[in-house]
Amino acid sequence: MPTKASYELCVDLSYGIEPVYPWLIGENVTGSQGCYHGPIAYRAPGYIEGTGLTLAGPSITNWLFAIESVYDFATMQHNYFVNGSFGIPGAPGLGFSDFLFGVSGTLYAGYVNGLISSSSINADYPGPFVTGYIGVSGGPLGVDFVGPSAGVGKTGFFSASDPLIRGSATYIMFGIGLDPLTNVDVGIGVLSSVRVNKEPQKYLDKYSLSTDIMLGSHNVWLSRLNLLGYFSPIDMLSRTKAATKALWYGMVYEELHENK
Repeated sequence: MPTKASYELCVDLSYGIEPVYPWLIGENVTGSQGCYHGPIAYRAPGYIEGTGLTLAGPSITNWLFAIESVYDFATMQHNYFVNGSFGIPGAPGLGFSDFLFGVSGTLYAGYVNGLISSSSINADYPGPFVTGYIGVSGGPLGVDFVGPSAGVGKTGFFSASDPLIRGSATYIMFGIGLDPLTNVDVGIGVLSSVRVNKEPQKYLDKYSLSTDIMLGSHNVWLSRLNLLGYFSPIDMLSRTKAATKALWYGMVYEELHENK
């Protein structure tokens, strides 16, 4: 007969979820052998869209600003977050990169993993986060040593308070300044977040969650100002996959959380 640990492992693998703490697997399973239920708490991913601003200087020091729209598939919640240190909204994060002087803006989308179903997005997501990125960029003449530039890349991050909360995103960047590492962008940083709304939005079903993502109902991208409206290519590429994931993890939530 399976143990609680082996039962939860099978459920986790089947649903694409994670135990709250791997070393305590089975602790969130109820019932007895042959009639197990749960897990009543687990980790699942969420979807992030963000707009970032970097002010570079002096030297390799970067000052990091961001606003994010975050969907939590573990709790069926949404909230906005802005950068903020020590609970002060707007206080910049600190980074170091090859960008020595200037300003750049980024639009990014990706996933955060490890959000806890028995918690809240307001408790799990604020950070502080350690982040890093790598990308490629170029200017009008193919290089970006000085002047305007544009680029793409990947960024990764993890929570310093709970490293099991981690994720990655794809970004596009536009900037102007001094970047001696031609055509390559690398950097690291520390950035905390502060929730915007005191109470997160709670979704009552997976369909409203998926629809909100697909339509960009909580958009924070500056690209919304363009003439392509809700269906610009960057929107469709990231949101189609995220909306599909929302339906899946909404089903998982209904089966494991509401019907526990």
